[in-house]
Amino acid sequence: MKPGSDAEIPRYLEVLRRLVPQSRRIDLFGSDGRFIAGSADGELAGLRPLVSRLLDKAGLQGRSVAGLQRVVRGRAVHLLVVHDGDGGVRGVVSILGRRLREGEQITPLAAVQEAAGPALPLLGQFLAQRGLLDTIERRAAETVELRALLDFEQIQAQSAVGGDAVRATLGAVAERLECDAALLLVPGPGLGLVEARGPDVLGNAAALLDLARGHLFEMVASRAQTLVLNRLRDAAGGELLPHRVLCLPLWHRHAVHGLLAAFRRQELAPFEDSHARLLEQLRQRVTELVANTYDENTGLLTRQAFEDQARDRVSRSPDGPRCVIYGNLDRLHAVNDLFGFARGDELLRRVAQLWRESPLADGSIVCRLSGDRFVALLEGTSLERACAWAERLRAAIASMPPPPECAGLQVTASLGVAPLPAWQTLNHALAAAESACKAAKDRGRNRVDVFADADVSLMRRHDDLRVFRHLVEALDAERLRLYAQPIRPLADATRPVEYEILVRLLDESGRLVMPDEFLSAATRYQLLGRLDQWVLRAAIERLTRAGESVAAAGARFWINVSGQSIGRREYAELAVSLLRQSSLPVGSVGFEITENAAIASLDAAKRCIDDLRVAGCAFALDDFGTGLSSLAYLKELRVSKLKIAGSFIRDLRGDPRAESLLRAMLVAAEPLGLETVAECVEEPQTVARLAALGVTYGQGYALGRPQPIETVLASLRPLPVEAPAPPGAALERRRATGTG
Repeated sequence: MKPGSDAEIPRYLEVLRRLVPQSRRIDLFGSDGRFIAGSADGELAGLRPLVSRLLDKAGLQGRSVAGLQRVVRGRAVHLLVVHDGDGGVRGVVSILGRRLREGEQITPLAAVQEAAGPALPLLGQFLAQRGLLDTIERRAAETVELRALLDFEQIQAQSAVGGDAVRATLGAVAERLECDAALLLVPGPGLGLVEARGPDVLGNAAALLDLARGHLFEMVASRAQTLVLNRLRDAAGGELLPHRVLCLPLWHRHAVHGLLAAFRRQELAPFEDSHARLLEQLRQRVTELVANTYDENTGLLTRQAFEDQARDRVSRSPDGPRCVIYGNLDRLHAVNDLFGFARGDELLRRVAQLWRESPLADGSIVCRLSGDRFVALLEGTSLERACAWAERLRAAIASMPPPPECAGLQVTASLGVAPLPAWQTLNHALAAAESACKAAKDRGRNRVDVFADADVSLMRRHDDLRVFRHLVEALDAERLRLYAQPIRPLADATRPVEYEILVRLLDESGRLVMPDEFLSAATRYQLLGRLDQWVLRAAIERLTRAGESVAAAGARFWINVSGQSIGRREYAELAVSLLRQSSLPVGSVGFEITENAAIASLDAAKRCIDDLRVAGCAFALDDFGTGLSSLAYLKELRVSKLKIAGSFIRDLRGDPRAESLLRAMLVAAEPLGLETVAECVEEPQTVARLAALGVTYGQGYALGRPQPIETVLASLRPLPVEAPAPPGAALERRRATGTG
């Protein structure tokens, strides 16, 4: 009984017994019809239907219903409705009288009610208070469970290491329920996971999985409800198991297809209903996680989950040795055609089990990519060890006995192996391993091939062809966007901020694509000229619309020109025409060419520079220092800025030789009157060092990230009155008008 509340009930029943002398037993039922207490042990049988009927009638007719009377097994029974002060029904009192003698009449209900009258209102008031306490306690319990659920979500978010949301969920369940371990089992595809909390006091995970696959899953599937098993035996009359178990059935297509279980040692506190309720609130979330993370047929990771987890591992440890294994079953279509798709699916499950059970280094993951294609990411594994692993797997598949219905069938697989170095993306490694797998099939199947470096150019060509199509579509559909990155003065604050104009591509889904993903294709398939012209037109159009702000800020915007455009006279002619039609101040637009592009077409570069200088445009030599004869060509090219390659700037703080080379470039630039720009400035300490060395400008994330050009133009502010015009603007203006 409930301390401080239900302990008072026997006192009320004793008062009623004294008020009604003929009573032999008094029972109390709540407003929901449930037995609360009695003046004797246990509930008097057969009263529940009468109590329920009286409560239903009282609920409809209110205070006009006083009660009812019956003769039960020769005894008089009077049921009286208990009301609170507001007329609400709070329960029913049952008064059992002595056995009636032959011919004796039952005492009228009104007489019994009058006798019990003084105590009934007090009992009603007590039950009202008791109901309030129940409500408060229930809501407090709900609040505790809500907090537990929120705690679980927080633990789950903090525990999602490696992108494995399912294992993070199991860890959160074990931690929130203060368990020794949490287990997920989906027997059909062979999925079984265990997350232990602290030392493995329950023995190894295999023993728990065996228990779950047998005894527990049978119980959960047959009862189809959450089970609190604080005393569990391995069989009827068997030994008591050393742990308490809480089991939640997982549903799929209206059937129990798996379970989520929590384990505690017997010496720990028992599981309670509140633990079961918390687990039940997680059912939908766990079901969705499992469906999104694991393949329904094989229990291996889905492609999306594999890619997410693999990228997470690479980002956390980019330099670690790792390899990708790509496998494809040989002639699975023949199995499907001869024996049906059910046998094909069974075969896939058996092969998947071999992939899963092959010894893997910690952190390695396996995926069913699609159909009969499988992929593994082997962490901490050299190419030699990865090849050995793939060969063992190939041999295991080849020696796997066929299903009984498929007599005479030999199952084989072709596998490709490729390294995943730090500089390469996961998609490239997957493509490399797939190419090696195709080579294995071409060379006779049932073998392992390794991706060779000689195949890189072929892969790049395939990638460029695919990107080429996207780039053409983007140009046709105007799915290109302009960005601008600031080029800031490092020592002289009176100089205006300048900007480099950059281009981005939007793919069909609206994702922003960086230039390093499409410039190779644009170069290979001669699209750079068209891309340059689009950037030129779009940039001058946007700058013209903001012409007053550009002029007031004294800003200069630099446009990149590729080697393909430098060699075409029409690019310079288009630029001069657009600039003269615009209202932009002379000198507000400049052009950048890379050193290597300029050196490769020196005469064309000189001609392009001369043509555009007529329109008052300055030129910057980009990636300075990467060419073979950088200094020798400075006298040939009439540029006003040198943009020092980022490779010299990144190594500035840790490599004295990099600083020495940078000093030499500054010495060469000074007598020629050339301003300098340090690229790839990523740290504040580098900014200070560059300023001390005398570098004029800096560009990089430490000084400002690229932003949409519209955002940059809207943020321009006028220069202070004493600030000079853009560098070289006066000279360029005189040359443009023929006075210089």
